[in-house]
Amino acid sequence: MKSQRFISRVRKHSAVALVSSCAVFQLGACIPQEFTAVQTTTVTLDGRTVITNLVNAAIITPLQTAIADYINAYFDRVFEE
Repeated sequence: MKSQRFISRVRKHSAVALVSSCAVFQLGACIPQEFTAVQTTTVTLDGRTVITNLVNAAIITPLQTAIADYINAYFDRVFEE
């Protein structure tokens, strides 16, 4: 019974991983080089710059903040003792 649950769980997780990876590769192949946003004027943005800024904002900046907070808290604990 446990092995059957394990196999069904592995199948479910592998199906999710397969669908996720297919979606990533499908979307990764069609990233445009430029984006055009229309408001009152037309603004053309470089696709590389947009993606770089998104990665910086979503991953790198919070990670840098977390590391800086951890190091500051560590030294605060060291110097308080």
